[in-house]
Amino acid sequence: MRIYTFIFLIFCLISCKDKQLAVADYNELIHYKSDTLAINETDISDILSGEVIQNISDTLIIDQFTESGFVKSEVNESDYIKLHQVLTSNQNTKDNSKCLPIYRDFLILKKKNKTVGIFKICFECSQLNYIDTFSNEERLITDENSFELINILGNL
Repeated sequence: MRIYTFIFLIFCLISCKDKQLAVADYNELIHYKSDTLAINETDISDILSGEVIQNISDTLIIDQFTESGFVKSEVNESDYIKLHQVLTSNQNTKDNSKCLPIYRDFLILKKKNKTVGIFKICFECSQLNYIDTFSNEERLITDENSFELINILGNL
């Protein structure tokens, strides 16, 4: 009987560990960053709050990002692996933050010119929200991963 209790406890501990975030397969990665000089945050408050993009089919607003004061840049393929590791790290927790995120950075994952995933990122709160066909998951980014992400995206 004790062996079953011990095995049950081990199983519980293993299953409670945060897993890596599963991300859709993509071949193009686009970064949108709000331009604080060209943007009027009250006009685009729905975008910054993340309310406009709730699921993967909400892509019409993405076409209007540049008109709304976002700067568009393509991420180099050489950064895909490092970026993937940072965003999907199991060190990023599922705990909720007390901060209300303001998403000033968006990563759009595309495959064959079709949006397959969207990352909404708030560096002030260290939060990211990932949306694809199957999931809508929020995570807190560790400080180390946040700095790494800033370094990768800051070089664009």
